[in-house]
Amino acid sequence: MLGRAHAVLVLFALVTVGCSAIGDRGEDSARGLSGGDPVAAVLRAAYTTISDRYVDPIDPAALVLSGLNGLSAIDPAVHVVAHGAAIEIEINGTVAARMAMPEPDDVRGWSDLSATSIAVVREASPLVATTPQDRILDVVLAQSIASLDRFSRYATANEAVGHRARRQGYGGVGIRFRQDGGHVVVTDVMDDSPAARADVRVGDRITHIDGADLNGETAHRVALRLRGPVGSRLRLTMARDGLSTVLQFELERMHLITPTVRLRDDDGILYVAVSGFNQDTARSLALALGSGLADYSRGVVLDLRGNPGGLLHQSILVADLFLAGGRIVMTQGRHPDSRQLYLADDHDAVAGAPMVVVLDGGSASAAEIVAAALKDRGRAVVLGTSSYGKGTVQTVAPLPNDGELVLTWSRLISPSGRIIGTDGVIPTLCTSGIEKPSRGDPQQVLRNATRRPPIPAEASPRDCPAEHHAKDTDLRVARAVLADPGLYRRFVVPVAGAAAVAEMTLPVERPVGTP
Repeated sequence: MLGRAHAVLVLFALVTVGCSAIGDRGEDSARGLSGGDPVAAVLRAAYTTISDRYVDPIDPAALVLSGLNGLSAIDPAVHVVAHGAAIEIEINGTVAARMAMPEPDDVRGWSDLSATSIAVVREASPLVATTPQDRILDVVLAQSIASLDRFSRYATANEAVGHRARRQGYGGVGIRFRQDGGHVVVTDVMDDSPAARADVRVGDRITHIDGADLNGETAHRVALRLRGPVGSRLRLTMARDGLSTVLQFELERMHLITPTVRLRDDDGILYVAVSGFNQDTARSLALALGSGLADYSRGVVLDLRGNPGGLLHQSILVADLFLAGGRIVMTQGRHPDSRQLYLADDHDAVAGAPMVVVLDGGSASAAEIVAAALKDRGRAVVLGTSSYGKGTVQTVAPLPNDGELVLTWSRLISPSGRIIGTDGVIPTLCTSGIEKPSRGDPQQVLRNATRRPPIPAEASPRDCPAEHHAKDTDLRVARAVLADPGLYRRFVVPVAGAAAVAEMTLPVERPVGTP
């Protein structure tokens, strides 16, 4: 049975706060903030959220000034500078406005100053005046967020739609495609989707959607036409090799979640490839493991190569599947809700079968949580290369313009107490560069790998450099480790301190219930 841990990746509701005119421009400067100005509403929501949720304390002045100077991407003549206790807006070297600085910790005041400054620039700069409002917000917020860390970002309304689809699913018919010489060619049909049930096939060419000719359409526009509200219908016109007549399909969109879990049995070894962590990952894996059809009598290989991460709570649930009690991960941030200790329940879904986790330089975030937990607890041999190194958790906050902020709000601490950070997870069995001296000889590759000493817990990525491994070499090494109990014991090493749960004042989350 799979437990359910509470999600830390939360969508926070934002409340628009009141405003007042700032500085010495008097009533004129207040016009940009009156009448429910959408720019002001978005900026207040954004800067308030950053102030409340970001992992480290922020300087509102630096954040706002950085954002305002993003306007130079629209008009290079615009500069916003601080002079003593005032902010000056310069356009072509002439001061267009001068406003008194709010108090350093007055986030509302700085948010309103940002909105007023934008209104001033729009009045004084023809280039900014003719720029759509959404574009202005895009450059200001993107520049502000760029001053934080490399994992925080601003997503426009269009980008946010795609992000939500990857996390939560979308209304569609189950078709993936590529564009080839002006044709829209089906490359994959999701199992049990409307397209699969209608017998759409890989290689079919989509010529029209709802009567609209797709010739010349961008991939983005084609994807938008395929997606829509759950229950809505669309009509596909398609061509198929070997048929002289076109095919017509009438399909009803359903809620689809991109599959992230693939399993295959190989003579008692269960290979599990997880490509990401969306809201269905843990459930899919738990159902497969509990079906009785998965044979893991000789061990499990969990392949996380190239997995960029995803939802925090899904990684916790996946790790919980393979742990019988004890610590999974701890999150530590500035906001009280960001400080959590996650513990596994007492059930191991594969009954303690030997495990190998495979990583590479593309394994990040949620994938690193799973790998670190299983490594530190001595539950699995971790082999491959050092992972990407994204030891932080992001929270997603919607904005009034339908964009969203993705903010770093906590750091990840493995069961041994190690901050994952930029070092990522370092395997105990390193396969970095393993193929180079062997000249492609599979047996020599195995000998080179298994003769290497275990990487110590205190190692750095320099001891096992990150690489991208798409070949099956690592899987052959994993199979060799599972086939040799002595070799397995050599490389499965619990990290000191991982077993005990120290006394702490953090809330403890234990997975409970079922998905």
